[in-house]
Amino acid sequence: MYKRSLPIKKLNNRGMSLVELLVAVVILAIIMVPLLHSFVSSSKLNGKSQRVLKATMIAENVMEEFDDVSVEDLAKKYSVTGNSGIYTFDFSSDQLSEYGTDEYQAIVTLNPGDSYEAYNQVSLSDVSAITSEHSALYAVSPTYDESVYTTFAERNVSARSTDSSYATCDAAFFETNLNRNISVVITKGSKATDADGNQIDLAKVVLTIEYAYNNNATTKALLTSDLKYTETKVLFDNTTTKTALEHIYILYTPRYLATNPLLGASAKSDVISIRNLNNLEVGVSVIRQETDTDSTYLPNYLTHQRAQITVYENPVWTGSYTKDTPGAIQLRTNLLKTDAGTSISTSGCELIYSNSNGAKKATGTVAENILSLKTAQGKNLDGSATKDRIYEMTVKVYHNSDLTNPIAVLNGTKIE
Repeated sequence: MYKRSLPIKKLNNRGMSLVELLVAVVILAIIMVPLLHSFVSSSKLNGKSQRVLKATMIAENVMEEFDDVSVEDLAKKYSVTGNSGIYTFDFSSDQLSEYGTDEYQAIVTLNPGDSYEAYNQVSLSDVSAITSEHSALYAVSPTYDESVYTTFAERNVSARSTDSSYATCDAAFFETNLNRNISVVITKGSKATDADGNQIDLAKVVLTIEYAYNNNATTKALLTSDLKYTETKVLFDNTTTKTALEHIYILYTPRYLATNPLLGASAKSDVISIRNLNNLEVGVSVIRQETDTDSTYLPNYLTHQRAQITVYENPVWTGSYTKDTPGAIQLRTNLLKTDAGTSISTSGCELIYSNSNGAKKATGTVAENILSLKTAQGKNLDGSATKDRIYEMTVKVYHNSDLTNPIAVLNGTKIE
């Protein structure tokens, strides 16, 4: 049988020509160069993003720290320069290393600015020095007063259930007719040694606040057993802590409606007595707190002297009490001053200095002059101050490779 044989195909083994190779290289170069450039750009962009992320994290952490610390304490802790109330804080790489890297530096600027000028010029009570370790503090709250008035009204209901001859008196009645006594008793004990090796006086400060009604007046409102409401608080006792007592603060909210006619025209609806018969050297501030009722009732309150401050100390002096009379208590209060809003120069309270024999040595205007002269040096008479309390805050973070252009910038507000 005849078989037809297929033609044999010869293979081309001559390879690529030089021209073909060059063309292939050129094509590969055209493709690879942009691709490599893309890889390099992506790597640089990723590195920059990482830097921005780290810088932003550092800026946020620094801003949080500034929110929690006063400007005075920040100035003590960090390098700071100031000009016209503007503070600039410089953070080196070493200081920022706690955030996980030492490649960055930061600058923080606190500027009171024009935006907050109206707020920063308001004079407020300066109680920044109050510490629980070295101070005794009590705030007379209007809310607390209101609860007491309600308690007396409930006592009146109880009295009327016993005897119908008792008059009907609500909480508003007792707000007007109760006498409030605030008594501060300072006791000095033996000497002790504090944690720093200093000799200090052991001391105890006890405050008693009492509300009383005169049932002998024409309005018979309460049972004899219910005429008074008393509460006692220990404000300070360093027997265990061995920390020195530096100051006593009474944040005082006047009762503008308490005319107290039942006790006579000359009586004071609020009496604040400070007894320091062991002569402990200590500062005492009685600071009137501003309330919504000030503008309406303050003129009447100042004119009629609705409060009285009495200071009892042990030394028996001779003659009149003057600015040179030795005294252990250094008293400051904003109840004795000319009110800027009303131009009323009458004292908001009567001031009395007494010795252990109970002899009054200074009252009225004389006492006001003495108080002005015996006020702590460097402090405003009313214990208030005008200061910058709101700042525009800017945090700029730089990489060590470029200290001209910040990588991250955060803006915020710091409130003291």
